[in-house]
Amino acid sequence: MQTSTKNKKQKKLSTSAVGMAIRRLVVEMSYRSHSGETGSSLSISDILAVLYFKILRINPANPNDQNRDRFVLSKGHGGAALYAVLALRGFFPEKKLLGNRKSVSKRTCRYFNSRN
Repeated sequence: MQTSTKNKKQKKLSTSAVGMAIRRLVVEMSYRSHSGETGSSLSISDILAVLYFKILRINPANPNDQNRDRFVLSKGHGGAALYAVLALRGFFPEKKLLGNRKSVSKRTCRYFNSRN
């Protein structure tokens, strides 16, 4: 199985840089939507960076893989950080984050609710 150039670049990023990118996206999403509880999202950015870029066995090209790891976020106000890390990992384009938060939420929920 070949790894795409984008995935190689993602793996080369330090988790610290990914954590900063998550925080930047969280603040930008909150600013553009004129809403949001950013504290929870900002506090879990580094944890999500390590999980999604170092630990979890996931493949954005095959999100329904039966052998993938699953992650459940029970920190409700941290959803913006989860959306940000999913976009950075390649599950959907980053530009989707900067539009209407509700549409991102619906797409993301469909991803998590899909079963094979």
